[in-house]
Amino acid sequence: MKIKYKGDTIEVPDDFIIKCGQHAESRGMTLEEYIVEAFTKLEQQQQPTAVDDAADVMSNYDPLNDDSMQGC
Repeated sequence: MKIKYKGDTIEVPDDFIIKCGQHAESRGMTLEEYIVEAFTKLEQQQQPTAVDDAADVMSNYDPLNDDSMQGC
């Protein structure tokens, strides 16, 4: 089976789709809902967290230069 996601086409083995469908059914979901949930979780994992944002800000901080935090 081919799934299109963000302009890319992903080839997924049929036996994997069957197992996903069985797992979806056991959870009271359709295969489509299951796939949407999987891609939603993937998107959430790829988004930076507050900790990541704080780390980015702090990586630009120079305690000897008061102006280093001006862009934050």
